[in-house]
Amino acid sequence: MTTESYSQQKNSTKNVILTNECFEEIFKYLINDKDTLCSCLFVNRIFCKWVVKILWSQPFALLKEIPSNKLIQILINCLRDEEKKDLLKKCTLNFDIFSKKYRQPLFNYLTFVRELNYWCFFESTNLWLRNILMEQRYNHVNPNITNQVINTITIYLIKIIMIQGKHIRSLRWFNNDIYRDLPPIGRFPKDALSMVKYLSCGGFHIDDTAFNQLSKTCNNIIDLEISHYRKSHNSNLAALIRLQKGLKHITFNYISGGTWRLAAALHSQSSTLRSLKFVNFDFTDVNSKGLVVCNNLKSLEFFDCHGIDNEKFWKPIIDNSNFHLKKLSFARTIILSEVIEKFIINSNINLEEFMVDRTVTIEMPYLMEMLANNCPNISFLKIFLNSLDEISLLLSCISSFTKLKTLIIRTSACINISEILPIFSNLIPLSLQLLDFDMKISAESLQLFLENCKAPIQRIIMNYSYVLEDHIKVLINYVLEKESLKSIGYTYRTNWTSSDFSEFKFGVKENLKLLEESAKEFVAFIDPVDPNDCLFQCVGDSEGWGSSVGLQNTWEDLENLENLQTTWENSL
Repeated sequence: MTTESYSQQKNSTKNVILTNECFEEIFKYLINDKDTLCSCLFVNRIFCKWVVKILWSQPFALLKEIPSNKLIQILINCLRDEEKKDLLKKCTLNFDIFSKKYRQPLFNYLTFVRELNYWCFFESTNLWLRNILMEQRYNHVNPNITNQVINTITIYLIKIIMIQGKHIRSLRWFNNDIYRDLPPIGRFPKDALSMVKYLSCGGFHIDDTAFNQLSKTCNNIIDLEISHYRKSHNSNLAALIRLQKGLKHITFNYISGGTWRLAAALHSQSSTLRSLKFVNFDFTDVNSKGLVVCNNLKSLEFFDCHGIDNEKFWKPIIDNSNFHLKKLSFARTIILSEVIEKFIINSNINLEEFMVDRTVTIEMPYLMEMLANNCPNISFLKIFLNSLDEISLLLSCISSFTKLKTLIIRTSACINISEILPIFSNLIPLSLQLLDFDMKISAESLQLFLENCKAPIQRIIMNYSYVLEDHIKVLINYVLEKESLKSIGYTYRTNWTSSDFSEFKFGVKENLKLLEESAKEFVAFIDPVDPNDCLFQCVGDSEGWGSSVGLQNTWEDLENLENLQTTWENSL
């Protein structure tokens, strides 16, 4: 290559410009990776604009819904002077809460916001105003006036966001305070919520008219979550469900009163509904006619549900349903074994995630054989087993699940599997990445199991009270030899008490901590997740495989983000 041609190629490389479509393709893989996004702020002006837009599209999710006075201050900094004067006039205070001057931000973050969480917004404003009053030594202001000012500022900022950001995509609309009212939806710009795709609403004290207002404004919802609903004689929530153009996901949390209307309303979304989750749902007087026709359903979950009538609810499902599920979960919910059989046979090779507790397995000792014969593509299995025989049956069938990535076993008593586990080590599928169990096992048996297990396990969790130094040493040696294990979890890592360890020799806690300290460079130690016995996803979580640090805490996240952007702004 000549000097001239090399120079031309070099110059042409410098001038390469990515289109917006290219940036969209790049950043869609980073949308949940906040640390990487913050690093991208430093690349150049174009990267900075894209990253800021992404980070500020969901500020409350970024804060993990913890109130932040800094968030409000940044948004207020984006207001024009005439807007601040207008807001100050509406606040009816005899002093200027905006007297402290801040540098105008490089970006108008108000235009990027696509998420509204009213409760978190209100509490963040509350925190911000109280800090301002403390700084300016106006602690004598009447609390009632303070609450009025908080509400005024919150609603004003929301209106500005709706006007400048135009279309909100995510809305959380809750009221759990008997002394506080949500602002009427009608006070906000028309059509500002018409493009909401995710709606989470409810609360013990939400006004009856709120669902009626939402049903008139939000008709393009894809994902709906309702919590703490107790309106026996109100049909507005059922109307909200019926008026949607294509609901795909519905979650009911702690619902009682008028539940028959909600179940019946599912019929209106039968062609589009893909996932349905009931948590603490009162099924008294509820039939399954609205559910049975949802033949495109792919995920069905029941947790802590009660009041189910077998004839009204389960029998029609046995006789008429034709679900081909990918995910099926039952916990602390009474169900007929025939229903589980129906779901397993119909779902067949489609079923990928399966979770049941004792209410199912105690009535179906043959469950594991049935799963192995019908559902070989299960990748996530969480199951409650009642005896050593059932555990043996599971282990003998486990090789049938060639795509299994997560195996979680729960038992009612401290069952000792030291004798049987090593026997089945060579049957563990090569796909297994996470193993979580609460049975008793000796360190010697654990070592034999790991030596003969060919699966590249990445996380091991031992939910067994008496994990000793020898167990941890075995796991550390496994890390050093196989290098696949990324994290270790075991019960009572941080909350040890004398009663928990009355059988332990003196100093075991300190020795375990020393072992952790010596090994933390090549393996992470975690506290077991899954405190409420819910599904624990082993892949795809934003914090990676068992990182004991994870993302920084909420306050540091926002402050570091501010500093990063300030540094970039100063460099432009």
